[in-house]
Amino acid sequence: MVNPIYYYDIDFSQFEDIALLNNDSWKTYTFFNKPVPRVSDILSMTSDNGYLVDWASRVGKKSIEIRDNALAVGTAVHERVERYLTTGNGTRLGKPFENFRLAEQAENAYQSFLTWYRSMKDYGFTFKVHAIEKSFSCPWYGGTTDCILELKRNQLDKIYIVDFKTSKSISITYWLQVYAYYYALMYNKYVLGDSTIPEIDGLAILRLCKDSNHKYEWRYLDFKTNQSEIDIIAKSFYNMIEWYYSWMQLKGI
Repeated sequence: MVNPIYYYDIDFSQFEDIALLNNDSWKTYTFFNKPVPRVSDILSMTSDNGYLVDWASRVGKKSIEIRDNALAVGTAVHERVERYLTTGNGTRLGKPFENFRLAEQAENAYQSFLTWYRSMKDYGFTFKVHAIEKSFSCPWYGGTTDCILELKRNQLDKIYIVDFKTSKSISITYWLQVYAYYYALMYNKYVLGDSTIPEIDGLAILRLCKDSNHKYEWRYLDFKTNQSEIDIIAKSFYNMIEWYYSWMQLKGI
């Protein structure tokens, strides 16, 4: 049974009428045929993104191009990483980049992944992929995990929800996002009875550098050894859910 420390039974029933509205902006995910928001939308509305607003105002229209380029590189890297983990072949199948700089960044990030993968292999780890790009929903939001990955080494056997990033650093929002995936997966496993979802031992983020040094940042939080950190993340996320739906409720007044 999931550790109750990380699966708070907070009563969101007061928001059910709002959560099940046919909101025009909630088009990607549904819960029993009713639209729900993306977890990324909740996090973007409830996180402190003031620095992004300031940056966009200074950069102007160029900020849209920068954002779109970063998204394109991230998508290409995700596709190759996920294909490699499932087939052993990370050859890019999509349309090639017309911009050489973007192609170089995507290739460097993929090589950063291979550096991490080979390093883990050298340390004796074996890999088992339980899910790639797994979409899910719960009564309050939906999302898609990058990977549910099992790592084994000697007596060590851990299953992580892993998110791949190509950003310059790992932010607290990333941990909130991965925890949101965990919470919804556990809702599906224990409330809806989805036995295909494995027990999860922790949350992990693999940041892949886009420069030529092919470095990476591998960080993880285990439920057994990082209780205080995950406890803070969990409580923060629940507060964000409550804030988001309270705001939606105010908009309807």
